[in-house]
Amino acid sequence: MDPIDGTANFLKQKRDYGIMLAYFQSGEPKLSYLYDINADDLYHAMAGEGVFLNGKSIEKPLVKKLNTSLIAIDAQRTYKTAYFQYCANYAFDLRFMGSTLADSIRVINGNFGATINDSSDPWDRAPLILFAKELGLVMTQFSGHPHSLLGEESYY
Repeated sequence: MDPIDGTANFLKQKRDYGIMLAYFQSGEPKLSYLYDINADDLYHAMAGEGVFLNGKSIEKPLVKKLNTSLIAIDAQRTYKTAYFQYCANYAFDLRFMGSTLADSIRVINGNFGATINDSSDPWDRAPLILFAKELGLVMTQFSGHPHSLLGEESYY
């Protein structure tokens, strides 16, 4: 559970923050929740049942080419990396909302083509694993390995 994802956003701008929660059983994701407090929107994913916004089923976002996609990436932390330069050169444009929840909701809704994080804690990525699975999206570490849910890991 991440009780305030986007703490700086909460403190500085009072938007683009929320609550994230995931439930795993025997290492498998079963339930995940993203609550956008300002919009009063509750996203939830249920294993084998799909993804819902305020109780209504939502469809998989359309896959977009990189050159037509907004990509969520933290420029302050990654601007010297090769993958940042690649995204900067080939994506339609870059964005960073300052919270995993805000960036991920934009991917779920099809507004962003991807969110890239070079170092996340388990509570930041655990809820996203089930959303990605249920929407048929790819979520993996930079190495290509699945997530272990232990310690810091990258994801896209």
